[in-house]
Amino acid sequence: MIIAIQVLGIIALLSFIFLAFVAVSALSQMKQTVENADKKIDKLTRDFEEIKSRTNLALESVIELKSELSTTLTGINVISTKILGSIDNFNDMSIQITSSINSLHQTGSKIVDLIEPMETVIQSAFVKVMPSLNAASRLISAISKGFNAFSGKIKS
Repeated sequence: MIIAIQVLGIIALLSFIFLAFVAVSALSQMKQTVENADKKIDKLTRDFEEIKSRTNLALESVIELKSELSTTLTGINVISTKILGSIDNFNDMSIQITSSINSLHQTGSKIVDLIEPMETVIQSAFVKVMPSLNAASRLISAISKGFNAFSGKIKS
């Protein structure tokens, strides 16, 4: 029975040694897992810091863009106001031009109304005087031919 207790003690001791090795191995695995987790947490921290710095740069860019857009909108408002003023001036000018054209049309119509009776008088006078002028022209031409013929006979 002593031998059985001794064998049982040796088995218990071997079991204890085996459990110690398993415990050491498990602790080693846990240490590696903790170290890996620590490395990953450090990497995540660095990534978040980089994201934070890039986000800050992006926000600064957005603030600059907002400022530039504000300035641009102010300029657009000024230009819009000037364009509206120019359009009003153009409208006034077009009204004046239309009025001037209407006035010229009325004046031209009055001049045509004055000239048409004079044209009629001149045409009727021309019709009445023309036959007499034609007759006088033929008479002068005949006299001239006769004079030339007479002077040609005298010279020869």
